Parts: sequence; C-alpha cells; structure tokens
Amino acid sequence: MKKIYLFILMLVLPISVFARAKTGCDYAVLSKLKKYASNVNLIYDYKIVDNEAYFNITINNLVPDIYILDETSGKTYNYASSNNGEVVIPDVHGVKKLKYKIMSTNASCIDELLLTQYITLPVYNKYSADPLCDGLENYSLCYTFLETDLTYDEFKEKIEAYRNKKPVEEEETVIKEHVKTDWEKFLDFMMKYGLYIMAAFAILITIISVRRSKKNKFDFKL
Repeated sequence: MKKIYLFILMLVLPISVFARAKTGCDYAVLSKLKKYASNVNLIYDYKIVDNEAYFNITINNLVPDIYILDETSGKTYNYASSNNGEVVIPDVHGVKKLKYKIMSTNASCIDELLLTQYITLPVYNKYSADPLCDGLENYSLCYTFLETDLTYDEFKEKIEAYRNKKPVEEEETVIKEHVKTDWEKFLDFMMKYGLYIMAAFAILITIISVRRSKKNKFDFKL
C-alpha cells in the first residue's frame, strides 16, 4: 500500500512542479509575494446610526504586486485605487463574517492566491440603546455588542429582575469592601511601621540574650 502511495506521489509531484514552471511563478517570486501578503493588515471600527451598527473596514500595506478580493461583495481593491496603500471599505452592514483573498498582480504569478484573511464582526445589541438600560451599561444584556435571541418582553423581564436584585447585591458589595478596607489599613500600618517593630523586637531579643550571657558568666565564676 505504501508503494502505491509513493508511486502516485512520484507521478503528481513532477506534474505540479512542471505546472509551476510553466506559469513562470517560481518559488523565489512567490515567497516575496507571500511576504507582501502577510504584511497586509485589516482592522475595523464602527458607528451606530438609527440603532444599527455600520462597520468601516480599513486595509493597510497594499503594494502594487498584490490586490484584495472581497468575497462578500465580489469587489477588488488594489494599490492603484488606494490612498498610499490604504483602502477603507465603508458602511459594511448586516454581515457577520468577512473573507478577503490576497491575490498576486505580478505578471509571472498573476491571480495567484497568496493568503486568505477573515474578519468576524461583533453582533450589535439593539437593546443596548433602550431606556431600560440607562445606568445599567455594565449589565451584560446592555452591552453594545451581544448576540442574543431574546424577545423584547423577555429582555424587559430580565432587566426588571436585575434591578430588583441589584440593591441587595450592592449592599453585600459595600460590606465586602468595608472588610477589605480594614484589612488594607492593617497592611498599610505594617508596611509603614512593620520594619520598626521588627527592629525593636530584634534589639529587645539581643538585650535579653546579652544579659543572660553576662549572668551565666558571673554565676560560673562564683
């Protein structure tokens, strides 16, 4: 069985090498192009308009030898259409996962796939702008980005339950903080005066030891 696999490999490998040589895309050129592709950065920011999130995708470090194929929209972006190697794709909306193929424009490696990059956009939480979330920005259901399938009635019910529970939680937090503050005061006291206390204790032990030593010496002479 291993001999069969080896035989197939020996047949396929020369064909692939020949195909590469035929297109003229040698490994030195391809390596350089892949390095260009690995330097491409894709980042995003967002804005909220009419309680919807719109994302701007920024592509940096484009060079003349490569271009970007946006598989979501089918559009391509190259160095010629960029601003000194930077392209901004505005107002991306209603899409969660984006796929960008970085391709070659080099004549010897034309349209060669160099690298594929993905961007996963966060899901906007429409409930985060609801008045019920005023003052509850740190509560998970009020986060700006959150994937949830709650109905509005379910959201409202959970918010009301959280508000009723919150005063009890705050009271427990105050008690815990008070205990922690006392402990911190003790630590501060030890940090400030602990060295002096230890020094005084060491001196006291030394004095006692010296006195005992002298007493034992005196008793011995008697």
